[in-house]
Amino acid sequence: MSALKITAVRVFVTRPGRSRLVIVKVATTEPDLYGLGCATFTQRHSAVTAAIEQVSDQQWARHCELWLYRGAWQEWEPHEIEMAVPLSPDEVERKRMAIFKHESQKDRALFPGPNDPREFWQRAEDRNRETARLYDRLGLPEYEAIEGFVLHRRTGSR
Repeated sequence: MSALKITAVRVFVTRPGRSRLVIVKVATTEPDLYGLGCATFTQRHSAVTAAIEQVSDQQWARHCELWLYRGAWQEWEPHEIEMAVPLSPDEVERKRMAIFKHESQKDRALFPGPNDPREFWQRAEDRNRETARLYDRLGLPEYEAIEGFVLHRRTGSR
């Protein structure tokens, strides 16, 4: 089977309320598999849009790997995680501040997990710390927190 490749990157600039948001859609060679993400850089939406459009059709961009992240309300099972990124206490704090500065994650998340009253940043920190505790119990090095990622592969190639 051929490796998954990025085939196109499209940029959408929206303005819900008074905030400009830059949404990016990344198309792949696998039918119906695409990525959506927020590329908003406060007060610089046109710079982000121009940068993405400038590189999206270049050869190197098509060979980028697609790493999957699960967000604040769930984590990969330990046997599924292929890249575990340790976070120091300072990095956990920086992540929290990034969440605070991200327009769509202020106060309450748009799509909170079921029956979970915690704010987005609290849930994200708890999930990252629990992953680190799990790795510690498995006998791996101890860290403040860990973010887990899985490399996307075409169906049947795992």
